[in-house]
Amino acid sequence: RAEYTLSDYYAYDDGTAEYGASLVQPGSQLAYLFELKSKKIDTIARVDLYFPKFGDETSQVMQLQILRDLNKNASSLLYTENITIQRSVQNKAWRHILSRPVGVNTKFYIVLKQTSSSIIAIGLDKNTDSGQKMFFNSNGTWVQNVNVKGSLMIRPAFGKGEKGDTVTSVANEPKEVTQKAYPNPNDGTFFVPLSSERIYVFDITGRLVNHDEFIEGDQKRIQIPSPTTGIYLLKFYSHEKIYTHKIMVLP
Repeated sequence: RAEYTLSDYYAYDDGTAEYGASLVQPGSQLAYLFELKSKKIDTIARVDLYFPKFGDETSQVMQLQILRDLNKNASSLLYTENITIQRSVQNKAWRHILSRPVGVNTKFYIVLKQTSSSIIAIGLDKNTDSGQKMFFNSNGTWVQNVNVKGSLMIRPAFGKGEKGDTVTSVANEPKEVTQKAYPNPNDGTFFVPLSSERIYVFDITGRLVNHDEFIEGDQKRIQIPSPTTGIYLLKFYSHEKIYTHKIMVLP
């Protein structure tokens, strides 16, 4: 019998690492599959990672990604960031806060990409086995793991992010919105106040959408290249306040 107490995180491991697993080839990637039992959209705010003191303990950088799937198209990428890893005391995970919450549903992958040839071990729990949820990519093709038995100590944690952050899901719009985006609905082109800064556009799943910005008089024109019909979430800063709008894009 095993008893687990889960709070705001998703874990396959039991909290104790007997071994460590490592990528050693520069450019190689590890993907860890997490499947949600609910069909509702949730938001990842942090990722817990256990890097034990093993091998090369110098400061190292890895690329952290969150993927919708393992296809090689742009829509698969939900989040990417280079992180400087922090090694922990035994079985103590390091909690890395994402720069913004990431909306996910159904399933997602936490991906680590090696940027050097150093040995950077990740805690491996041998008492539980989720090896079939691990995938490796060293030559451009994702391959499901068949050799490593155990569970990596990689835990996505859910929540609304730090105070002041807006969850990138259309269900979490702040009540106080005084600066408007118009027209709404639109065809992918709309306007925001000239004072708007750090403008972000997300789709309904929380994926960051590329956009172009143009200054026209006392306003900014925002244009989404090749938009698809649906609801988008617009977030921008103005006069030290955060504003968030639902944007409807029609054909």
